[in-house]
Amino acid sequence: MGVIGADVDELRTTATQLIRAADQLQKSAAALNASVMNRGIWVGRDADGFRSEWNAHSSTSLNSAIIALRDGADALRRNADAQEQVSRADPVALTGGGVSSVKACYEAAPTGVRGLWDEVQDTPDGGDMSGYRIQKVVDATGAERYIVYIGGTTLNPFEHQSWGGNVAGISGIPDQEQLNAINRLIPYGADVMLVGYSQGGIDAQNIAASGILGNITQIVTFGSPVRNGLDVPAIHFQYPQDIVPSAAAVRPDLWSGSPTAGSANVRAFTAEPSLFTVFGLGEHVGGYGALSDEWDKTGGADGNPKFSSAASGLESFRGDVVGQVDINNDGTGSW
Repeated sequence: MGVIGADVDELRTTATQLIRAADQLQKSAAALNASVMNRGIWVGRDADGFRSEWNAHSSTSLNSAIIALRDGADALRRNADAQEQVSRADPVALTGGGVSSVKACYEAAPTGVRGLWDEVQDTPDGGDMSGYRIQKVVDATGAERYIVYIGGTTLNPFEHQSWGGNVAGISGIPDQEQLNAINRLIPYGADVMLVGYSQGGIDAQNIAASGILGNITQIVTFGSPVRNGLDVPAIHFQYPQDIVPSAAAVRPDLWSGSPTAGSANVRAFTAEPSLFTVFGLGEHVGGYGALSDEWDKTGGADGNPKFSSAASGLESFRGDVVGQVDINNDGTGSW
């Protein structure tokens, strides 16, 4: 009889390939949409008819394909996690040797910023999933800490992290259902690190500003604006060309495109663009992995004093991940 199971590495590799295909298709779709809507190259009844057909069918089909690719990647990653959890379980428990329960240990917590970036990209969104993930980390002394990952905006307007969610976020309003879930799942006063990408970075800072958790010791964002007056150790990874951080201009009383001068606890780690881009789209979608690698080589590993205060909480979140919850749209989910 053949072995039942999966090659976890191959599942994750395939998931990464699906994400890359989705990213490429999303960039191509954005470029095509801009060309189709350019009234400078074609006007008239036929042009209006073509654009109407494009919006009703072609553009929708492209968005559906992008969503399908991302959903497929999420499914592969969830199956890889499940297979890995079973493989790491106590073999006595699996063979009926008198042990009644199995303690899950998912992985080691990230030891660098690239690991945080990969994890926030891995957080499932779409369908019933909200794009919020909580991990419980236990260090060598047995101390428990928590990492909250929050994903970016999805294309589907009916999903949780939709474009509409940015309106509330930039207005400083946290997602109440997710805020309630985080408050329920994390003991008040526990050390917490918030990691967010794009809209998720806005959400992370709004959660910190709410004060509901009590002891947020580190914030890491990728491609997000910076909330004013939030004196929590924070590293904001940004490309200067990325249009998303410039959304701060909508509410300058709450947000800035980059950290304000004089805040030693809040720093931006930046780099020149490396991808062909319009409004920083290339960097926003595909550049933060490389920027994370650059941090791990120069900002963190070398102990750059410029970031010593802003990154003061990173080291304490190393350890084993002993629990993980991917929160649903309605805030449900449990350890």
